[in-house]
Amino acid sequence: MAMELNASIETHTACAKPDGDKMTVWISTQTPFPGQQEIAKSPKAFSSKRTRHHSVCRRRIRRESTNLQAVEAARLAKITGKPVQVSYDRAEEFFYDSFRPAAVVKIKSGMDNAGKICLWDYHVYYAGSRSAEQFYDVPNNLMRTYGSWMMDTSKAHLFATGAWRAPGANINVFARESQIDIMAAKLKMDPLEFRLNNTSDQRMRRVLEVAAQRFGYKPAASPSGRGYGIACGIDAGAYVAEIAEVKVDKGSVKVERIFAVQDMGIAITPREPGCRWKDAL
Repeated sequence: MAMELNASIETHTACAKPDGDKMTVWISTQTPFPGQQEIAKSPKAFSSKRTRHHSVCRRRIRRESTNLQAVEAARLAKITGKPVQVSYDRAEEFFYDSFRPAAVVKIKSGMDNAGKICLWDYHVYYAGSRSAEQFYDVPNNLMRTYGSWMMDTSKAHLFATGAWRAPGANINVFARESQIDIMAAKLKMDPLEFRLNNTSDQRMRRVLEVAAQRFGYKPAASPSGRGYGIACGIDAGAYVAEIAEVKVDKGSVKVERIFAVQDMGIAITPREPGCRWKDAL
């Protein structure tokens, strides 16, 4: 899988204000405490272990797990003795950003005459095992991981790598569900029927069945020639199933609709106005 990069509307920005042996930093980040440590460990920002650091942070849904702009602002503020703001332009944003690590997934699978999965040999390189856990009923199941997106000690990637929304999960779910579709096509079996035929996990069955019902899904042997795609997975304890309808016409691709059903676990406020979870599940 190719490396991908974030493209947020707002670029990385930080402001640093020195005050003797103290430094106040305003930074947009998901990791305020590691950011504080990054600044404190920078030899050109501070030299005393007694240096105090104050960080005013806000949360953004994007790759904000490293704080290069904050370290740069703090170092410049320390050198000049004046407040400094560092704001990356768009070119710098892409140059200094980290990429989702490129990964390789190799799967060997087998089925019996009843259309049951009997073998699953899963190897994933540089993505970790997040969401690769098996919920299909497979008697001979083996999963091996080589390296991680967090700790690339082998230096397999030439660029900086980092989180890119549910790191590892997106790669593993895509690989597993693609293999499931290939197996269904080999049997000339409907992809949804094949999934239901191979899992006794009741939560997974429920999200698949509800998604199909609300979507208006009609079974068809794979490959059907229609633009339907289906996938399911588990991440952070949440069960998810999605069905998409895509139209392709002379090279033009249009997503007609996507329907997703999620079982997040215990509903804290099931009687909240507008909450219809009981109707769905």
